[in-house]
Amino acid sequence: MSLLRIEGVGHRFASGTTALAGVDLTLEPGEFLSILGPSGCGKSTLLRLVMGLDRPTAGRIDWRGPRPRIGVVFQDPTLMPWANVMDNVALPLRLAGRGRAERHAAAREAIALVGLDGFEAAVPRELSGGMRMRASIARAFVGDPQVLLMDEPFAALDEITRLRLDDELRALCRRKNLAVIFVTHSVFESVYLSDRIAVMSGRPGHVADIRVIAREEGAAFRASPAYARQCAEASASLARAMELSA
Repeated sequence: MSLLRIEGVGHRFASGTTALAGVDLTLEPGEFLSILGPSGCGKSTLLRLVMGLDRPTAGRIDWRGPRPRIGVVFQDPTLMPWANVMDNVALPLRLAGRGRAERHAAAREAIALVGLDGFEAAVPRELSGGMRMRASIARAFVGDPQVLLMDEPFAALDEITRLRLDDELRALCRRKNLAVIFVTHSVFESVYLSDRIAVMSGRPGHVADIRVIAREEGAAFRASPAYARQCAEASASLARAMELSA
């Protein structure tokens, strides 16, 4: 059974703009699902609907069983500039009313998970862009999520940092058996990370194609003929989706 079912979902803003129309999609347990599409196609809107920050104006979004624990990573790290890494990562537990000792123990574990050991006392201005994003990912992990929702988290990073974080994210999600919805406009990133890719059309956004990725574990996948072929196929699928909505 699917962990999440999105059926006939549409969303119209109060301004009258229709961002999404007739979106059908599923998320399977332990699956890494990328939402690939051009800017303005409703990718982030769809993610906000799944988060529960907005409600669809048409269709339904259903979780199997009780709503799972969800971790969220936005494009901007959204760290509190006056707080150190420890307090930024522990913030969700503080808001949940957890005691200081409990939240700091969980934060230390999450900080170690993303490789920021030794930077617990650093404030955001003392960190590189990649380190700030690691802190944001640690904050998403601190509540032991079952589902991770990520909105173009690496888009503003340099390519070397982005490739390294892609590797680390894939390994972390596999280790913890997380289900992930990852919004991106990068064909290459989506093919490298994903089990499936949902290719979105332009506005109003809908799922124009679903691509199942035959991927290999490890960074060597990027240099393989299978990776190059699937990137070309995903690029062609995206081009067709954009033509349909032009």
